[in-house]
Amino acid sequence: MKGAYAPMLAVLVDDFPSSGDWVYEKKFDGYRAIAVIQAGKVSLYSRNGILLNNNYPSVPAALTKLPHDCVLDGEVIHIDKAGRETFQGLQQYGQTRSGTIQYCVFDLLKLGRQDITHLPLLQRKELLATLVKPLRSRVIKYVEHVEDGRKLFAQAESEGWEGVIGKRANVTYLPGKRTDYFVKIKTSKRQEAIICGYTAPAGSRKHFGALLLGVYIGKELHYAGKTGTGFTDLDLKELFQKMQPLIGPMPFAEDVKKKYYRNVDVTWLKPALVCEIKFTEWTGDMRMRHPSFQGLRTDKKAKEVILELPKRIGV
Repeated sequence: MKGAYAPMLAVLVDDFPSSGDWVYEKKFDGYRAIAVIQAGKVSLYSRNGILLNNNYPSVPAALTKLPHDCVLDGEVIHIDKAGRETFQGLQQYGQTRSGTIQYCVFDLLKLGRQDITHLPLLQRKELLATLVKPLRSRVIKYVEHVEDGRKLFAQAESEGWEGVIGKRANVTYLPGKRTDYFVKIKTSKRQEAIICGYTAPAGSRKHFGALLLGVYIGKELHYAGKTGTGFTDLDLKELFQKMQPLIGPMPFAEDVKKKYYRNVDVTWLKPALVCEIKFTEWTGDMRMRHPSFQGLRTDKKAKEVILELPKRIGV
């Protein structure tokens, strides 16, 4: 990941900050990506350092038109033919090449040879706007910010966004850090989860029945429930193919088979595949209620998938 920075990460919170100077942006439903533009060459990296140039070639092509070398932080998203942002479309873009890919940029980390992570957020964004807006690109989009987070959140709920991101206006950029200076407020409950096994299909269902899910709590892999909904026929086929090389022993320390699946045919997997789950609430024993599969997260490593509960914020 030559020349790139590890992205600064947000903390999930249950309400808006009550003090301090904050600005708010739309929370996108895509892949976080760091773009390095140097001497006319563009490298687009995922959060875990995977080169994305071949996955979304329109982004590096558009970034070559920038007038200066720089390092950008943003999110790669997919817009379908109806103009809607879809995470599933982003996942399947490699096969379908349907819809439009956009790179929504919200931070500038380096300009020319100068690292500018020490500058306040709003100063970095001002430089970013000066750099990106003149392109008038259909692919590279500058992410605007507002001061009224609650109003933006109401828009997020009405338009079906994932949520909003709050950022302290004067914060410096802290690569690879998850801090209270960046917060995320979601319109619905979502959790990244590790696919730890699957059940046999029943009825007309092909390939598998439900996915068994896990998250890390500390160093221990915790059983977080199962989901049998949210899949397309293509999802079922592709997931089944991806799971076959990972078949192995039960990955949980707890005897999940004995506790929950005593009379159920379960195939266990090595904890490697990560997915996004939408659900209604956590149960008392920390399992997701009414979980629904939203897509694979190829930009995340299994070891990064921790139980994420909203923090009560008092900043």
